[in-house]
Amino acid sequence: IKEISSYKNVLDVHFIQGWSLDDSSSYLTLHVKVPSELQMKDVDILREQIEECLKNNHVVYSTIQFEGRNCS
Repeated sequence: IKEISSYKNVLDVHFIQGWSLDDSSSYLTLHVKVPSELQMKDVDILREQIEECLKNNHVVYSTIQFEGRNCS
């Protein structure tokens, strides 16, 4: 999560829930707050970066919810 929090346009990472069904793979859901003016193409780039980071940490499935306003 520290690595994801350091990415450009990531204002906050919260509501993190993770679980594992075996010793080799994990599943994760998280919310990522971004600037409300961020364009969709930039959100897509950020999503790809986050998914790659998670994959490198053995997360085989993730749900990433992006928020551009004050949400929790």
